[in-house]
Amino acid sequence: MKLFSYKKPLITLIIVFSLYFIGLSFIKLKAEQKLLDIEGLNFVELNISLLGDLSIEKVNYKSPKLKLDAEQVKLNLGYISIITGSQVEIDHLLLNTASVEVNINRKHSQDNQEIGQSQNQKVSLNQLELERVNLKINNAKKTTSFVNINTLVNQVNNYNNFNLEQISYLRFDFLNYPINHLQKLQLSDFDYKNKLFNLSRFKILPLFSKHDYGKQISHETDLMHLEAFSVNSTLAGFDFKNAKLSNLRLSLLEIDSLNFKISRDKTLKDDKSLKLSYAQQLQNLKFKFMLDSLWVNKAAITYEEKHKLTKDFAPVVFNDLNLTLSNLNNLNLPESSNLARLNAQFKLNKASKIKLGLQYNLSTSTEDFTAEVSGQNILASRFSELLEQSVKTGISGKFNSVKTKIKARDNSASGTFNLNSSDVEVTLYNNKGRKRQFVSLMANKMIKRSLNTSLHLENIEKDQTKSLWNFIWSFVNSGLKKALLKF
Repeated sequence: MKLFSYKKPLITLIIVFSLYFIGLSFIKLKAEQKLLDIEGLNFVELNISLLGDLSIEKVNYKSPKLKLDAEQVKLNLGYISIITGSQVEIDHLLLNTASVEVNINRKHSQDNQEIGQSQNQKVSLNQLELERVNLKINNAKKTTSFVNINTLVNQVNNYNNFNLEQISYLRFDFLNYPINHLQKLQLSDFDYKNKLFNLSRFKILPLFSKHDYGKQISHETDLMHLEAFSVNSTLAGFDFKNAKLSNLRLSLLEIDSLNFKISRDKTLKDDKSLKLSYAQQLQNLKFKFMLDSLWVNKAAITYEEKHKLTKDFAPVVFNDLNLTLSNLNNLNLPESSNLARLNAQFKLNKASKIKLGLQYNLSTSTEDFTAEVSGQNILASRFSELLEQSVKTGISGKFNSVKTKIKARDNSASGTFNLNSSDVEVTLYNNKGRKRQFVSLMANKMIKRSLNTSLHLENIEKDQTKSLWNFIWSFVNSGLKKALLKF
């Protein structure tokens, strides 16, 4: 009797396990049939675990829109979806050691046969995990590429209304993105988790040299070369609505060091198109943007122009630059609280020290700001090469101190200008770059070689085809001319 009491549950257990393994075999068979029905898909082996997880080895898929080569694809599937065939429900999808290439906006009659949309079937995917995945996205003439992506994304079905909380983590070694026909963007060693991200390098690289890029454009255009190192930030908001970016907010963005070179070939046709102000550019963004604060340490900025075919670019170099920028946004805040603030200090030569403070109104469509610029011990020769090319005038001497306060409204600026200078002298050149000795002598008779003066400037108008920085320089340049000339 005691032996018989053990036999019944044992037989029941054997029957249950037998039915379970039969069920797994049936699920595997159905899964294989569905996979084999997908045109362009090949794989070496399909395995199913005791818990029902599918593992597909050596996967290859090719279609007009998608190419995939993967060492392993793991899926956690809902059994009912496999049996009924109405909708494939994937709770978790793991893509391991893979290369993926996606072609966007490419029409083809077989689009309805893509993975996840074979005939009348639909795919429901909750969680996506990528390990060591290389990704290429081809869109028109641009190709965006990622190297070694590792990420975990939840609620993938909600990609149309995507938000930051859906990303558990994201890491990749390298991103290459073509910005336009002149420059490309590169990111290195990106790491995001818990709203914090950092990357070792942020680059905007020219696709042509500064000597050759003029062949690619019809009028004056800046060629930029930027390299930023050790970039860290808190990503406070990141949302998509209807598959479009709707909100981006960064709380603190910190850059450890930065090198930025801006080259402009002015032998090309002048660009007479109207330039939007920074406020207008922000307002024209198709998503809400907020940067609470930006800190840049140990930066160097070089601006250079080429005015003659026979000469190289003439540079002005801003060294030892440190800056902070706060409250940059397009949130349509009240004007009283919608001022972006920039504070910077830098050097033109080793002994010099220059400070810039700027409060910029983001609520208007015109240049509306107040600025203060002060500098000490500036060697005028730092501008001489650029001035020689642009206005055929070299300059030497020393600006012991320069102070200016600017108040700009509706693209017109007024303010004060203070200058203390010594031993200022100019040299004029002809079109061939030769010194005009007599004319230079006469010109120096008309300037004050040493002075200490204060004056007021009124209604300095902005050139609508130039930038904010050109506007500030025009004000300072007007002050220099008025202070140095004897009449």
